[in-house]
Amino acid sequence: MNYTNRHTRSSARTISIVSGVLFAVFCFLTLYVMQADMLSQLQWRYSGGQTTYHPLVGAMLCTSLLVLLGVFVRRVIRFPVRLLAFAWLPSLWLLWLVTSHVLSDGIADHMLEGVCLFGVVPIFFVCVLLYAHARPDSRFERSTFSVLFTPNVFVLALMFFVVDRYSDTATMRHAELRAARLVCEHRYFDALSVGQRAGLVSPTLFASRCYALSQLGQLGEELFCYPCGGSEQMLPARSDSTFVFDFGPQVYRHLRFAPPRRCSGTVTRFLEVAHRRDTLQSPVLRDYLLCAYLLDRRLDAFSEVLAASFPDSVALPRHYAEALMLCDESLQQRVDTKTETLYHSFQQAMQADTDGRQPAERLRDGFGHTYWYYYFFR
Repeated sequence: MNYTNRHTRSSARTISIVSGVLFAVFCFLTLYVMQADMLSQLQWRYSGGQTTYHPLVGAMLCTSLLVLLGVFVRRVIRFPVRLLAFAWLPSLWLLWLVTSHVLSDGIADHMLEGVCLFGVVPIFFVCVLLYAHARPDSRFERSTFSVLFTPNVFVLALMFFVVDRYSDTATMRHAELRAARLVCEHRYFDALSVGQRAGLVSPTLFASRCYALSQLGQLGEELFCYPCGGSEQMLPARSDSTFVFDFGPQVYRHLRFAPPRRCSGTVTRFLEVAHRRDTLQSPVLRDYLLCAYLLDRRLDAFSEVLAASFPDSVALPRHYAEALMLCDESLQQRVDTKTETLYHSFQQAMQADTDGRQPAERLRDGFGHTYWYYYFFR
């Protein structure tokens, strides 16, 4: 492919290099930063668990192949200089296909996106080719570089936006995958931060938070500082062969007990049975059971196990002390002064109506991290 004017050839070369670099950066960041966990899940799913995806190697390899495809298209097809960016459309189409909902959920669940991927985009590219063949670039060969470069930047930006906008960026699914991966990598502090600000909670997210807090010895101290599910979501499935970051076996090794394959009881019931059978009196099982009672609002059962597990001389974790403030007065003697003062402030704030807002909304900022807020408002 050659241009007759030397200025046009120089502009075309510069635009090709700049657009190629921009494409490579966008592609690598999409694959390595935005979609790494999702691609790991896809490869695990479609290989039946036989292969795993390495984010860095996979991103570098896929980016290299897509860049080579763009270079090949650029060499074979003579695009007008002002539309050279369209040489990257086939590569961006493949990138969109790999990161789309169509692969993760199936085309039946995302019919419109499937039609765009397999119908609109190919037809649009054919139209661009026909236009490039019918309208040679001779009128613009003596145009300034900026006149030739600006349309290419616009085309690239538009294509990048479409790929980013319609890729599989489901917040909850990405959060679940990221939290589970961090737990498998033993990065418990990082796992706890996933979805916290957005208030995200799901069975997988909540189970990963409980496990991370338990590993850090903070289950009774910080559980209600994070978005909470119910007690049935505290434990993951015993094993999930369809999930690439399956941390279920880690959790049950940590507990030293696992539910039977055909378990019809509740999570709380399983923890009660495991706690009774635990001859070593594991603090891990104890805290899981106590927190399950708190999540179920079963304060009588909670106070009974607490009294048997914590001698009076032992300081209680924060949420356990907060829960005792809701029990009989005889049990409140173990609560420290700071917790008592905070509870009285909570009661006063509940009764006050200074701005007309609902109590749950008014108390969220000051008491959203306490067990009392969960008990009354969640």
